[in-house]
Amino acid sequence: MKVLVAYFKSMVLYIISFIFGCYLLVCLGLYFFQEKVIFFPEVLPNDYLFRFEYPFEENYIKVEPGVKLHSLFFKVPNAKGCVLYHHGNSRNLSDWASNYSDFIKNGYDVLFYDYRGYGKSSGKVESEKQLIEDAGKVYQWLIDKYPSTKIVQYGRSLGSGIAAQLSCRYTPEALVLETPYYSILSLAEGSFKILPIQLILKYPFLTANYLSKLNCPVHLIHGTNDKLIKLDNSEKLKQKKPDSELNIIQGGSHNNLPGFNRYQEVLAKILKY
Repeated sequence: MKVLVAYFKSMVLYIISFIFGCYLLVCLGLYFFQEKVIFFPEVLPNDYLFRFEYPFEENYIKVEPGVKLHSLFFKVPNAKGCVLYHHGNSRNLSDWASNYSDFIKNGYDVLFYDYRGYGKSSGKVESEKQLIEDAGKVYQWLIDKYPSTKIVQYGRSLGSGIAAQLSCRYTPEALVLETPYYSILSLAEGSFKILPIQLILKYPFLTANYLSKLNCPVHLIHGTNDKLIKLDNSEKLKQKKPDSELNIIQGGSHNNLPGFNRYQEVLAKILKY
């Protein structure tokens, strides 16, 4: 009997140890490889030729020795100002810059840039701080051409957290967040409920905390059918900053808002000045 009890105890300890070991491996794997989960860059060759129906400038913005971010700059005569566009977590400027017409038709220049490792940009994304510092260098490149009161920060999905933080450092004319998240931390906690996400995540992007500190107009744009970042993220951001404007696109999902007339009406209203 004692032998059976001892055997049973050893098996229980073995099972517990095995489960804990697997749990620890999952935590470590997520910590060291989370960039693979969050970022989905598509690289372009340096000789890739962009083709758009409107003229543009192609520039490289140095962010640190040996690292340059690639950008595309669309300009209109007698521009009201410039939109600095922080894009989502996938693809590159060959796709994102196709949104240029939404801004130039409203009388604004627009600058698109790729994060490290995206498109023709060199380097690789390694931390949230790095992303914000890089965005700051892009902003500094732009501020030589426009006063801050003429720059609109535009953040799309992943870029919404970057735009919100940058707007705390440099007050823009306005901040526009399309399909924003309350925080990436809250999204991750919802997806990995049994993991200690606060200890693992290197990219918490606490957008809500920054939004409450802003002294500029804030416009939130979100679709009712967004399955990736649900509408309640924008609703909670609205609660965090009550004077922000929440624009809901009925039937809109995560990737198709510019195709709605309501979106175009909202953007035209935001960029009317």
